[in-house]
Amino acid sequence: MTDKGGDRRREVTITNKLGKAAWEVPDGLWRKVGLLRRIRLRRTVEIHILPVLQKLEGLYLRDSLGAKPRLVGKSLKEIETDDVAIEAGLYLLDLAMTEGLIAIEAVSSKGKKKAVTSETVPVGCCAYTVQDAKAHYLDLGAKLILTKAGWDLGKRKDQLDDVEVDVVDSLAKMRTLVQFDLLSVRELHKGLKGKTNPVFGGDADYLTVLAKCEPNQFLRGLRHALGDNFGRILKWSLEFARAVSERLGHSAKIMALGTSLLEIEDAEIIRAFGTWRMEEEKPKAGEPANPKRKKYTTFISTVKKAMGSDFNKLLTAAPELVEAVGKWNLEQIELMQVYLPYLSGEVLEILTPLAFKEKVGLLDGFYEILGRDFVSEAMITEEGVQVVRDCVQNLEEMKGRGSMPKDIKVTLAGGLFDVHLKPFL
Repeated sequence: MTDKGGDRRREVTITNKLGKAAWEVPDGLWRKVGLLRRIRLRRTVEIHILPVLQKLEGLYLRDSLGAKPRLVGKSLKEIETDDVAIEAGLYLLDLAMTEGLIAIEAVSSKGKKKAVTSETVPVGCCAYTVQDAKAHYLDLGAKLILTKAGWDLGKRKDQLDDVEVDVVDSLAKMRTLVQFDLLSVRELHKGLKGKTNPVFGGDADYLTVLAKCEPNQFLRGLRHALGDNFGRILKWSLEFARAVSERLGHSAKIMALGTSLLEIEDAEIIRAFGTWRMEEEKPKAGEPANPKRKKYTTFISTVKKAMGSDFNKLLTAAPELVEAVGKWNLEQIELMQVYLPYLSGEVLEILTPLAFKEKVGLLDGFYEILGRDFVSEAMITEEGVQVVRDCVQNLEEMKGRGSMPKDIKVTLAGGLFDVHLKPFL
């Protein structure tokens, strides 16, 4: 220990003699034998570094009331069995070195001392670099986290081969990682061709969303549905990933959408597709039921087949419309198909009081009288919405009087509603 200047600030200087025991030979053998190096590392940490970190933690907690101490009052042995304590110690070590509370010296082959300014230079006390010492405790913390979660450390390399635990923040992500079912890790590993580090090195909240996903019904379905594009899930926003996992939590719906998932940008559209019905297929006559291999028919796949390329219109449509289409039958969808790209949620809500064929009749009338531009562009403007609202209100009044026209399109063509259509005639 030395005093630094007149402010009596105390610092620790780690030298080549620090922690040296009588039984250690001076010929440099301790620099070559891993066991001896680790013993000297622990001794240096226990006798000289840990007390500084404990003092620093105590000062910090004095200003952060309510925080639980992780190092104060514990021995190094106790700390080495607590991953959270190891994480706290590594944070405080960085702080202590940044603030100059701990300095490290290296010794050259000629016996000259020099201050260590890089974490990749071997230091005198144990011939480890600072980076090596941190890596030792990071690895120890990671093993504690995995063991606590019931993971098999023997399989760690196969399952987490490219998951890097190289900075202190890695331990927090490792805790999120162990929330994953091993099957989930396997599916991610397959889908990403073994390159899972971008996932496990990403946002912790995003990891939590993936961790909650069912591996068979969700991740496997997603892997098969997207194929070589599976890696695109890493570009999804947190909100979009959450919508997919919560509303398309079954492989049948995911497989039905397939690569169409990659064309959707609005999370609300995903939630809307999630409301579409799905039914379990009954075994064919003479076939035994297999509870492990249930088959499902989704309305998504039915509509997709019926609409052909027009199904893509729904991928950018108003979420309210997508949800409404899921409640229609195929005949109704066919009648409304041409108008799907142009219906906003507001227009759809205004049309609600009308029977389905009445809605189609009114839209056909708009197309016939006001032209394509009104339906495809002007109908969702403020003036266009008012035209729709006035016409629907007029039709409701006629229905109340018992004079609802049988063919709304013909009625519009006859000029009865021109007072409402005037701005666009």
